[in-house]
Amino acid sequence: MKTPIPHSLKLFLTLAAWVGILAVTGCSNDSAAPSGQTVTGGDDYENMDFTLLNGGLTASNEAVAFDDKAFSDLLYNEDMEISDDPMLDDPEVMQMEAMVADSTDTNGVVRPRFTFVRLEWGMIHGPQDSLDRQIDCGALDWSGTVSMDRGILVATRLIRFELPFDQLVRPRINGQTLGFISHTYCHFDGLVLKIMERPDDLAEGLAPNVLHIRTGPYQGDFAVEELLGMNANFPVDGEGNSLHLVGYGPGDVHACPRGFLHGRWNLLLDLNGDDIAPPDTTLAVQYGTFGGPWYGLDGLIHGFMRCGYGLDVDGNQVFHGKRIGRLGRFVAFLRGTWSAGDDGISLTGFDGEWTSAVGGREGVLGAQAYPFPDYPGGFYDGRWTTLCGSADEGQVN
Repeated sequence: MKTPIPHSLKLFLTLAAWVGILAVTGCSNDSAAPSGQTVTGGDDYENMDFTLLNGGLTASNEAVAFDDKAFSDLLYNEDMEISDDPMLDDPEVMQMEAMVADSTDTNGVVRPRFTFVRLEWGMIHGPQDSLDRQIDCGALDWSGTVSMDRGILVATRLIRFELPFDQLVRPRINGQTLGFISHTYCHFDGLVLKIMERPDDLAEGLAPNVLHIRTGPYQGDFAVEELLGMNANFPVDGEGNSLHLVGYGPGDVHACPRGFLHGRWNLLLDLNGDDIAPPDTTLAVQYGTFGGPWYGLDGLIHGFMRCGYGLDVDGNQVFHGKRIGRLGRFVAFLRGTWSAGDDGISLTGFDGEWTSAVGGREGVLGAQAYPFPDYPGGFYDGRWTTLCGSADEGQVN
């Protein structure tokens, strides 16, 4: 059995690595394109040609975070989202982590089951500065608890918590209950959660294990089995506040890399500032762009993606894009199909795959997209997985 690394040592190594990364990253170019997205120094993502292979994109490296200030800020602030959940260093948690990581003994060993959840609440939007409202949104108190009937619940990452005003409640009542203090204004907060179920928690005859969410604006209960493949948004008022939940798991999380997607989508505008209307004839046309960070299940940024979406010459709703690593290195081409809103051009979701530079299929990705009030665009949340089997791919699509 492998010896797990204590969370305190992981924290030190993460901060040390960031000293070097930030030195390389430097300052970002703040110039913005008509859609509000920063112009990159590489391929053109706002003038793609869907008649060409990969939309005309090349397998070239890009600037760090596509030279996008909002994306770069996510990297810069990543160490502020490190979880201080004391359960991360709990001996039983570390033992369960080691059991799941040890794939060498396959002789009837019953291992714990992990389910992962990305939970967001507030005025949810992608990493886009221009989506910030210039009005007083008023504070909304989301403070509450997340708990489960059996097993251990761990907060692996914080999302946009403004410390020390937003924080996890310490000490914890028990391993099944996680308390937090959170207030949102024109932004959103959230948590990346890991549900850890012991083999005894999965015995036959037991009632379904349930995740309970209790906040001021929202209360909900979800069977852990229902979280697999869940991607749901729950509005709480008419001002744009909602709670969003994306679930993923179980499966061999070490042998099969997978994770979460979260980002923004933008409609492209014509010279008069109007949305591009659907063409009367079948032409290759680009309606918008979308992109954002490429997260692991632990909530850490693995890299970024950027795509353009529209119609090809046959009238198919297609997208093409590119995925890069944390420092801008080319990783893969992205391609697939997208779904439209009632206007025919707004993004409501996408499903696709990623390929190597030479075209080898390596994984799949998918997301649901939502509008942001009074803005030509919005946010998306989804999942990705390497090719590990139909069950894993089924949760993505």
